[in-house]
Amino acid sequence: MANAADKTAVMTENLRDMGLDDESVAKCLQMVESGQYQALDCFLKSYHPRSLNSNGGWNKIGCMSFINMPILQYSNEIRSAVMIMYGDKAHSFYFGKDAYENMINGNKYTDNKQLLVIEGASHTDLYDGGENNAIPFDKLEAFYNEYLR
Repeated sequence: MANAADKTAVMTENLRDMGLDDESVAKCLQMVESGQYQALDCFLKSYHPRSLNSNGGWNKIGCMSFINMPILQYSNEIRSAVMIMYGDKAHSFYFGKDAYENMINGNKYTDNKQLLVIEGASHTDLYDGGENNAIPFDKLEAFYNEYLR
């Protein structure tokens, strides 16, 4: 049976193999030590070595190219079917609601638009269902069958 130091060493090696920097490895080990397994799961699901929010650093331009872009300005001209799905515990839930409202306000094609709110789900729960199997496959299938022929 491996001792705690051996398990930590193996975990550290595995995390580094995933491309995590020292700061991120330390954060993960702290989450494990304090029993925050769900937070660790969310962190690892969303980690990518080139992601600005994953590696503790920012590139020189970041997302500045979007700063003057009115990304929702023309969303109310969309004729195609759109489903916006968000967990109500997602950090960006407000944006999904705003995007949906912006899309339907003044749009004469609202019958094929849907805001699907998943109660109790975080952003990463919608990657794989999380602990509560949060992905509503039945609602997705019904939407696809009706609008994406």
